[in-house]
Amino acid sequence: TLFRSVFARKPLTDGEVKQFLTSLDKASAILGEGRAQAVEDLLLSMESNLEMLGITGVEDQLQDDVTSSLETLGMCGIKVWMLTGDKVETATCIGRSTLLIPRHSEIFEFLARTSSQAEKLLTEMESRFGAASFGGSNSMNVQIKWALVMDGTCLALCLTPELEQKFANIARLAHSVIVARCSPTQKAAVVCVIQKYSDTSVRTAAIGDGGNDVSMILAANLGIGVEGLEGKQASMAADFSITKFSHCMRLIMWHGRNSYIRSCRMSQFIIHRGIIYSVVQTVFSLIFQGSTMSVFNGYLLMGYATIFTMAPVFALVLDEDHFESDISEFPQLYKELLKARSMNVRSFLQWVWISFFQGGLMMYLAIELFEEELFQIVAITYTALLITELVIVAAGLHFRILWKQRRLHLLLFAAAEAFSVLAFFFAVMVLPNTIDRKFFFSSLFWSKTGIICAASIGPILVLFLLMKYIVFRKSTDVHRSEER
Repeated sequence: TLFRSVFARKPLTDGEVKQFLTSLDKASAILGEGRAQAVEDLLLSMESNLEMLGITGVEDQLQDDVTSSLETLGMCGIKVWMLTGDKVETATCIGRSTLLIPRHSEIFEFLARTSSQAEKLLTEMESRFGAASFGGSNSMNVQIKWALVMDGTCLALCLTPELEQKFANIARLAHSVIVARCSPTQKAAVVCVIQKYSDTSVRTAAIGDGGNDVSMILAANLGIGVEGLEGKQASMAADFSITKFSHCMRLIMWHGRNSYIRSCRMSQFIIHRGIIYSVVQTVFSLIFQGSTMSVFNGYLLMGYATIFTMAPVFALVLDEDHFESDISEFPQLYKELLKARSMNVRSFLQWVWISFFQGGLMMYLAIELFEEELFQIVAITYTALLITELVIVAAGLHFRILWKQRRLHLLLFAAAEAFSVLAFFFAVMVLPNTIDRKFFFSSLFWSKTGIICAASIGPILVLFLLMKYIVFRKSTDVHRSEER
């Protein structure tokens, strides 16, 4: 963007100066809405017949890869708003050069000076773009790409308690929003309004590089500061600090996506670990006529919740389900997160069903296979429970991707699994009163325990493979053919 400044002069006599100042005082004394227009007309009349002295130009270049970054964010399903202190013309020019305003899209310039005008324009926007976005009768199922451009004065009118909800609901329909001459307070207010009137699943991220962006960064769910020529105030106040705007792509698409998926999977395994123990405890109590005695003593219960299963479950934070190059090349993989398939009611019920199935089957087979050694049910169920949990955690790992991309992560996960197994065997050796060592190391114990583990794990793995490579794959192929 080239910022141009023109220097000019106009010789004035004493009488012209006195006449101008008198007219200016009269215009400034006008009460009502006509004062601003009167002052502006007076200044325009003075800025005529000027003698140009010179012109200067300062080029404010954008950082590298800004255009491609903004385009990729849009493909990820992220709405991008630009809140700047530049003039409307400059902000619009930047929006076009960065493709924040797409080609062949409609630009709606929000020009209002009163609350009534602002409400009228919001109603017009709702009638023009609202029906198309929600599939109205006149939309013909064609979604119109449009960008909203406004200045700080119009924004102040839209952020009043009477209009802020209507503004937030309509502005979210735009492909992008550009607000020029925006003050730091207004930037933070925009973030707060969007959070207030959006769905609870909506999250906001604010990216800034100057001290005037600090309030916006603090108001957003995620603050990203860019270290630039304007100092480090924004980066110091932000949650994450980057040196270039384009670096936010890897931060959001790669690290953000992995963080979300890993958190969901770890939560699911922790839920599974707790519910399957509850099922075992319930069946145990029913067998012994509703006894309130715990199936495992304090040492085993503490080990199951911490030492024996903690390392593999927390090692899931090292897992990666896609190559990093694929995530960068296909932003639609990030957009899939908007469907909330990683953690929703359906996935929760699936893990509840798996826990009930495995816990119930485990206790049933333990009673049937070890009918004569039923007093050893603690060692039987505990070993089967631990092996089942470790195998289920390992089955969710993407070994091929980790082997090619993060081999160290794979080795750390293997070390975590080995540590859990060795810690369990060590506990058996040092706690002889809890588990009978002679029975534990017998071939009968391990052969029948292996049958229990295979019966509780095998059907789940088969069902998982069928869903992954047949059911979901067919639905994905159909969806892609429809898009084509």
